[in-house]
Amino acid sequence: DVADLKLIDTKQARISGELAETHHQEIGSGIGYRLAYKQDSKRLKADFHLARTTSTFDNLSSSFNQGSGEAGGKLDYAVDKNLHLIGEFARTENVESGSTTVGAKVALQKRLPKSLVLAVGMRYATSNTGSMDMLTAPSALDTNFQQTTVIAKVSRRFDCLYKTALALDFEQDPIRAGKHD
Repeated sequence: DVADLKLIDTKQARISGELAETHHQEIGSGIGYRLAYKQDSKRLKADFHLARTTSTFDNLSSSFNQGSGEAGGKLDYAVDKNLHLIGEFARTENVESGSTTVGAKVALQKRLPKSLVLAVGMRYATSNTGSMDMLTAPSALDTNFQQTTVIAKVSRRFDCLYKTALALDFEQDPIRAGKHD
């Protein structure tokens, strides 16, 4: 059983929701829901969502994961036509174990002449489920992981080549700058 709801739907903003219930003979009934907010105005573009399912929710074709919770969003605020403040946030959890993973990023993005874009900011990640990424975590056996990094990105669009861009990314943990794990 699925119910889709459009709570608000205007030219600039939209709030929608979805509620689903499953029935399985062996594991019983399960429930999942998702709420979403989108805004697209002249200076602000935002996309936020919240979803959660019970551990008995059983629908393989659903965008919901069984027994999980998730909240996240993206925000792009135009300070002016060439300067944007960009933010992202995500939090996931396992409903049964309570383990969580949280990540956030904030950056200033500046458009420069000749299709160049420069972005600088910070990224934060934490997890109590073990290492999030074996390449960046201190140990693959950690049960609690936390990291803050400085990020920079330079990109350039090439108008002469259809939808082609070149990007250089840099990310460094200032606390572990001298360590090579």
